[in-house]
Amino acid sequence: MKLTHLKSTAALSVAAALVGCGSSSNSTTSMSATNPSQAAVPGISSAVSYSFDLGQIDTATGMYYVTDRTNKAVDAMNIGSESVTLFKQAFAGCNSGGTTGGAGALIVPMPGCLTIAITANQSYVVNNDFSGPDGLDVVGPNLFVGDVNALWVINKTTGAKVAKIAIPNSGAANNRPAGNQGFRSDEGCYDAKNHLYATALTGDPNFPFYTILDTTAHDNDPTGATLPVVMAQVLMNDSTGAPAAGLEACFFDTRGATTGATTAAAGFMWLNNDGSTANPNGESDGIPIGDLIALRTAGGFPKKIVFAGPLTATPDFGAATSSAPVCALGGGGSCGTVAPKIFALPALCDPTGIAAGPAGGTEAGAMCRPGTFNLRMDFVIFNTGGATTTAPTSVAVVAGAGGGDQVAFDAASNKYYLANSRATSTGKSCFNGGTQVCNLTPKLGVVDGTTHAFVAQVDTGNNAHSVAAGSGVVILPFTNTSAAGGGANFPGGGIAVYPTF
Repeated sequence: MKLTHLKSTAALSVAAALVGCGSSSNSTTSMSATNPSQAAVPGISSAVSYSFDLGQIDTATGMYYVTDRTNKAVDAMNIGSESVTLFKQAFAGCNSGGTTGGAGALIVPMPGCLTIAITANQSYVVNNDFSGPDGLDVVGPNLFVGDVNALWVINKTTGAKVAKIAIPNSGAANNRPAGNQGFRSDEGCYDAKNHLYATALTGDPNFPFYTILDTTAHDNDPTGATLPVVMAQVLMNDSTGAPAAGLEACFFDTRGATTGATTAAAGFMWLNNDGSTANPNGESDGIPIGDLIALRTAGGFPKKIVFAGPLTATPDFGAATSSAPVCALGGGGSCGTVAPKIFALPALCDPTGIAAGPAGGTEAGAMCRPGTFNLRMDFVIFNTGGATTTAPTSVAVVAGAGGGDQVAFDAASNKYYLANSRATSTGKSCFNGGTQVCNLTPKLGVVDGTTHAFVAQVDTGNNAHSVAAGSGVVILPFTNTSAAGGGANFPGGGIAVYPTF
């Protein structure tokens, strides 16, 4: 598709951040939309692959954090000085599940996150489902960080470990060879209004679920040392009892909601579901926060519940036994009485990122990244129906603006920022199943929050699938440039910093 022109390419100065977090002295950095700054990450170079996942800006402190599998760390960047400090912990790092990346073999550690050749025709490759750290959220004085079998709580200023909370999954005794350490808790989201946290376990093909945690005690502890409590594991089954094809990003939508309400006025937790029986190529699902509050009120943690469908016995998490879920969301009792919402995404969407739109509104944006070759990649904006039980409806399909992973909305600039790491010159998918069949041209996409126009699309680095926006900047980490992955102007791996548009 023809790219729209930039609204502005004027240079922007970024004020020095408020805290150093072990960084060097503050400085003022100049960058533009077409010439972003590129911050170096310790231990990363043209000879070392930068394997990162998701990041977030803490606007209260002027810090940016992103998970880093290569260094087994969280990378903490002072936005003003662009100095990066590594918060290292005993994260899983990069691992292979076999020569095809599947779950059919024992876990093989992959230091440096590079493919390991076994023979001329066979190699170990990184399997994301067995690797970490993954998702990351700023929660008060701490960072909540998803990892294999765990959710880490680390101090956001010092990087010190506060706790490692076990997130058990279906267990090696049920569907995997002995020795596999399990699957990662991936993308998460935080509800500061109702004191809830959710993290997705998507890699288990039989039981994708969201772990829901109660953060009330943690949020009321100024030190952040009091830990969240695992309340429930929500199996994302559909009305037929079939499991989700996979789980993606989420956000708690409390716009216009009443704090602590036990009705739909508490809002909804929205997530992208890779596929259900009715929508095999993706849907956005709304979990009623009122139902989660009902679960918390009922107690008896942890509980196994379902999004929808029959209460069919499934293997218990972390044990070689089976039991039926307690209830289905909206089904009454401890699962509340508010029905979940479902928004069917366009055919062959294959969704990834999702984010709430303008504050005070009811819109959200969902990323489409089709896995079928030569399909147009779009960005979908829909009306969630708000905090009431009103059904969601389609608002706009921004043609050719998809092909990415994470989505961020910045209220100050009123823009959606899209990490389109799989963008192509045609705006159509370059993948045929899991095989890449053409070269990528990774882009940062920008969509207006009011007009829904595709405002801009500018170059970014190879595999720049993660994006954060706030404090006047847009931040995308990237890995080493390659012919197939693109990013010619972003060599060596690092963190790109753009002004907001």
